[in-house]
Amino acid sequence: MDSIRRRHYRSHLVGLERSMTTPDIAPVTYQNIAAGLTGFIVAQRGAGSVNIYNGDITNVLLVSPSPSPALGNSIPIQPLTNATINATRRQYYASAQSGTISTVTVSNAAQLSPSPAQIAQQISALGLATAIKQDSQSGGSGRSIAQDMLNVNKGVTTEVAALLATGNAGGTPGGVPLLRNTKQLGSGIGVNVGAISTVVLIASANLNQPGFEAEFQFQFPLNSGANPFAQIIFNWFDVATNTQMHEESFFMPAGNNTNVVLHVSGPCYGNNLNVTFTNLDPAVAGTLTWVINSTSHVHLRSVAFQPVFAAVNGFTLPAGQPYSGLICATSPTIAANGTAARLMGVWGGRAKVNVDLNGSAAGVNVDIEDPGTLYSTFSKMPQYRKIVAAGAQSYDEIWLPNGPMVINIKNTSGTSAVTPVVTVTRCDL
Repeated sequence: MDSIRRRHYRSHLVGLERSMTTPDIAPVTYQNIAAGLTGFIVAQRGAGSVNIYNGDITNVLLVSPSPSPALGNSIPIQPLTNATINATRRQYYASAQSGTISTVTVSNAAQLSPSPAQIAQQISALGLATAIKQDSQSGGSGRSIAQDMLNVNKGVTTEVAALLATGNAGGTPGGVPLLRNTKQLGSGIGVNVGAISTVVLIASANLNQPGFEAEFQFQFPLNSGANPFAQIIFNWFDVATNTQMHEESFFMPAGNNTNVVLHVSGPCYGNNLNVTFTNLDPAVAGTLTWVINSTSHVHLRSVAFQPVFAAVNGFTLPAGQPYSGLICATSPTIAANGTAARLMGVWGGRAKVNVDLNGSAAGVNVDIEDPGTLYSTFSKMPQYRKIVAAGAQSYDEIWLPNGPMVINIKNTSGTSAVTPVVTVTRCDL
């Protein structure tokens, strides 16, 4: 009978490095437990237990008192982990997957631990997320792994965004994303705005982003308009208390049968916004095209900017390229006691004014003034005045309002003409 048992045991040791005799002191390592191979790994003892360490990086080892180990009757020992097994009964082994288990160590000693190199091998073999894989791999349908993770956890992501924005996981998602995010609050194309009329562009729009950006295009019919200007008012409110938090006013010209374009941007001052547009001309209706967005872009202050010149009825335009920073460039020849006026492009911010008389025998007064009564009830009220003596040069820094201004140059000589060079250059903050 003993010889039969020995032959039976040896039949299960094919492919193993050493015999399956359970060690008493020193650990014993077995190799290459192939798929489908079973046998006993712990011989029956009177008492005690042994530690079994699965040294494979991907395959699960099954250990069971049943001669036919399966997932339902075995202790699964995960890759690179240990299990303490009862040695009072004979224990059998099998591989849970189709792959071969590389090494198994049986010992009475303490538990074994995988080396950092083994762990690195396991991460690579299992395709777990590393920095390189996140950059190079993609999910289904052209999506990145990050996109798939976001989609899988969309509910959690939405709750986190709501918690950041409102303090309540069930609130409206918000916050400032790392990447630029723009939401259109409203737009219109070819809107008719009657004489001395106001249209509401945005009515009580809720905001959850820190900035706004807008563009307006406005024009009158050919050669029309005694006061060809419009006013745009932004009003921010606090929804909870219906308190007005801030108001910003911007002005723009109406183009003479062509659009004047105005860009406006700035910070949001409340969580609710109203915007109105008023045609200031007493007799002529204009046509407005517009768009207003909220954005994650953080603006430090409100700015109005007219990027290009466009003809305005009743006014002469200077030269210059506002989009490149030259708001006004003019060099008119002005007769004795004469004046020359130019409608500058809109720039609501710091500017440099330079007046050069080129050695001329005549002096000038330079006024930068209201083109009508846009900013106060005083007609053509000057914001800046400079008296420049004959042959002199002047250089100043000023702050322009959020709307158009006229630069008015007067020859102070009663006998000589003068040809000054006057420039206004935009200064960004």
